[in-house]
Amino acid sequence: MISTSPGQWARLADTLAVDGSTKFDVRGLSVLRFKQICSSFKAVMSARHSFTVKDVCAALDGVSRSRVHGWVQLPPFSAIPSQERSARRFSRADLLTFAVLRTLEDRFGARGTQLARVSAGIHEYLSAPQSAGTDDWLFVPLADGPARAVLGRAIAEAGWVIDLARERERIDLYLGILPPQWELPLMSGVGQVNP
Repeated sequence: MISTSPGQWARLADTLAVDGSTKFDVRGLSVLRFKQICSSFKAVMSARHSFTVKDVCAALDGVSRSRVHGWVQLPPFSAIPSQERSARRFSRADLLTFAVLRTLEDRFGARGTQLARVSAGIHEYLSAPQSAGTDDWLFVPLADGPARAVLGRAIAEAGWVIDLARERERIDLYLGILPPQWELPLMSGVGQVNP
């Protein structure tokens, strides 16, 4: 259990009340559950924040600034006006788009014109509301066409298939969101003493 004063608990409960009307008692929480609640709170708060090029570089494991600036020249980012001496701001969907573009470059060898053709479709797919799934695969066609989810159906055209779960995990780890925990089967015979 976490040991702290009642006043600290009250301030923490006020902090964790997202909409101001929901409060809960955190005195009986274990350290693990407390961290899960804090990470969920951080995820909610990060949804409201924007990120700079420096954040993009850090989230994508040290990608160079010049590489990110190259991606910003691709659609749809090239159509967004920028102000002089002001940092560009990116959303979580933008971070995911950059992660996919990095995968296309690093793993599949995609370059300039190919990325220019597909970047807007990737961003559109990642910006659209969708249900969260663990087996999220994205199909990006080589020919013109929108990026779409691979839903267990056969693909009859050339393109790339990208594991979005891996990309989302990379961004979530950067944002400090704890990965989901998996239940492991209890091993039988552990702790038994033979007489």
